[in-house]
Amino acid sequence: MPRHHRRDTCRLCGSRDLHLALPLPATPIADDYVAAERRHEPQPCFPTDLWLCLGCGHVQLLDVVDPEDIYRSYLYVTRSSPGLVDYYRRYADEVLAAERPAAGALVVDIGSNDGALLRAFRESGCRVQGVDPARAIAAQATAEGIPTIPEFLTPDSARTLVAAQGRARIATANNIVANVDDLPGFFATVEMILAPDGTFVLETGYWGGIVDHLLFDTIYHEHLSYFSLLPMQRFLAATALHVVDVQLTPSKGGCIRYHLGFRAAGRTPSPRVAALAAQEQARGLHGIAEAARFRQRVEAAGAACREALDQAVAAGRRVVGYGASNTTTTLLYAFGLGPHHTCLVDDNPLKHGRFSPGLHLPVVPSDLLERDPPGLVVVNAWRFADQCIARHPGFAGTWLVPMPALRTRGGSGA
Repeated sequence: MPRHHRRDTCRLCGSRDLHLALPLPATPIADDYVAAERRHEPQPCFPTDLWLCLGCGHVQLLDVVDPEDIYRSYLYVTRSSPGLVDYYRRYADEVLAAERPAAGALVVDIGSNDGALLRAFRESGCRVQGVDPARAIAAQATAEGIPTIPEFLTPDSARTLVAAQGRARIATANNIVANVDDLPGFFATVEMILAPDGTFVLETGYWGGIVDHLLFDTIYHEHLSYFSLLPMQRFLAATALHVVDVQLTPSKGGCIRYHLGFRAAGRTPSPRVAALAAQEQARGLHGIAEAARFRQRVEAAGAACREALDQAVAAGRRVVGYGASNTTTTLLYAFGLGPHHTCLVDDNPLKHGRFSPGLHLPVVPSDLLERDPPGLVVVNAWRFADQCIARHPGFAGTWLVPMPALRTRGGSGA
């Protein structure tokens, strides 16, 4: 049984003034796709309601599943996300151009997964070190030449790293800080591994992008926080770090990338920092009204999708979902689409032969679309719809892309 607790304070500012921004159904751990021997076992569900702190504007989950139960046997690898490896090559080039580290400088990636980002830094002449608690993935990355400590970043693992490698000129964390419950402790540990002139580059989902692009399916137990600039600046005021640069990026549909440096190093923040802060303030990004508009759009999208699938099933069409990821779990539960699906197809071989969290839909290779074509394919991995569709030019049925606005493509199907 996964361990779980519920906090009653904002994890950034400690306020208890919390507003329910988006109620969502309880789900199992979103990436716990189970092996065949577990397919008849019920999986516990935990709340995924989204809350807005009225004290500082931070958006977050209050229910926390123990990270040991999520990450030790993690299945997701970077290379399974279309385009992400190429994105990380560009990311490394951009960071190196901005920071200009000396040859052989140490780059540490926190939550390094299969080492895709560090591989790009290594190819540019940096020393690299990964830290990731997924033991099997960390071992594989190490075997492929990216040394990876198979642990969470803790004071103990930080001391081990610094003793062996020295302090990092650049530390990175991508889509990881959102997964941390104890943010003060995490940032204090980052300070332990960072050189005095070092930069901590973190990229994470951006609340403004989630609202703008309706990325509600990125809300699941891994992602405890949905960041923006103003709450982060308020939080960092109590640390030794400050924001020296910021940019919005297209990764995963909409992210924010912070460059943080030690305040004592005297770096002047980029004009982009003040510009984005003013933009967030002007649009009321952290207010109840913005959250209410987001909720209304999510509910309307769910109703449209259910209606389309109800009609397909009533017409006798077999429905298959494309994508077996964390976001699929949120989408299926939040929109109530599980009963419509007969199975899921996915391009990640680690998922094949497994069964989806809670609903226990079988996951099979995507060549099913050619071997035994269904009438309708719901592209649950809707941000990658064009890539998914392009991989199957011979599929004669109908593609349904549920988000951000429902659309269909193809024939009437079988």
